[in-house]
Amino acid sequence: MNIINKFAFLFVERKSKTIALTITDSGIYLAIVTNSKNIWYIKNIEHHTIDGLNSGNVLPLEKLKAFILKNGCQNYPIIINISDKFLSAWQNEFPPMTNNELKKAVYWEIKGSSPLDNAALYAFSVEHFPQTFIVTIYAITKTYISTICQLCSQAGLKLYGVFPIQPYQYIYQGTNTFMLKNNNDHAVFKFPLTAAEIPPDYLLQTAQTILAKSDTNNLLPDTLKPPFYNWHRLSLLFLTIMLILTITIMLTCRLKTIATNKNISEQTIQLHNMETLSRQKDKTILYSQDIARRQAILIKLNPHTFSCYSIMGSLGFVCPSSVYLTSIKYERNTVFISGRANDSNSLNKYISAVKDHSLPHISLSSVIKKETAYPLEFTLKLVQ
Repeated sequence: MNIINKFAFLFVERKSKTIALTITDSGIYLAIVTNSKNIWYIKNIEHHTIDGLNSGNVLPLEKLKAFILKNGCQNYPIIINISDKFLSAWQNEFPPMTNNELKKAVYWEIKGSSPLDNAALYAFSVEHFPQTFIVTIYAITKTYISTICQLCSQAGLKLYGVFPIQPYQYIYQGTNTFMLKNNNDHAVFKFPLTAAEIPPDYLLQTAQTILAKSDTNNLLPDTLKPPFYNWHRLSLLFLTIMLILTITIMLTCRLKTIATNKNISEQTIQLHNMETLSRQKDKTILYSQDIARRQAILIKLNPHTFSCYSIMGSLGFVCPSSVYLTSIKYERNTVFISGRANDSNSLNKYISAVKDHSLPHISLSSVIKKETAYPLEFTLKLVQ
């Protein structure tokens, strides 16, 4: 959860350089407040005495513009603290409740005060106790807030908020350094002070502008309150996330397209190979059919001669050097093959080879032994 809070804190609208304008009964104080390494520096304090301050007059526009020009703070936000002498303030007790319920309770408390109902803006601060909430309600006239808003607008400044000066706790932390605590908030400040010197009230009231963060004690109307989040950073974050998602989707689609094209290419190659095999098969079938057709033509022309030639080819294909054939005759559907062999073993092997190769029905008809180079004269018989 701590990590999530730190991440969310990056997108909270924060002010590291501000103009502090503090309205007190002794006059108006202007100062520049800047932050460096979590330490706030209060610089260039100016004091202006204004006639008719209690009558609703605020700092003259030319004096505010002169301060801006002198300090080069045209783009700084401005925060205004107002003493309770220029406000209506009172306290109420409420039972413990949620923030939303407390806002509604304060709203109906204001509604019950007819002089403040429509002519004033209000804010409140809360002290939490176990059995009760002590709520301090502040009200200010809409006319006064309108005068302040008009002054800031004419000076070209962004008004961050108008806050009542709150009770605070001062803690001395060393030379030129002090801490200011207000409820649960605190901040460390640097300002030239002598040893153990207590800062004057106007300085502590000016420092309070840094602690004025709560939306509930901001006297500006809701339509003029600054956004809680830095929408510029949030927009950049949203655009970055959308860019990453777009790139991821584009890469995913690209990879899928490459994989699909690869599959299509492989299937195309397979289809081409199948077509090639099919054409080769068709050629083989056509070649076999052509051979059969030619054989049929030869058989029709001279069946006996063709049969003898075919048989002689089959017999000669497996004939060893120890056996040779001398003649072939065809009589009454029977083919007689004559030949000579070197010995009976060679003759038996030859007959077995012929049977295994092409003529399984051939058989030995007769064998005559003579005193010659190939002593065995044999006759083979094949019935068709």
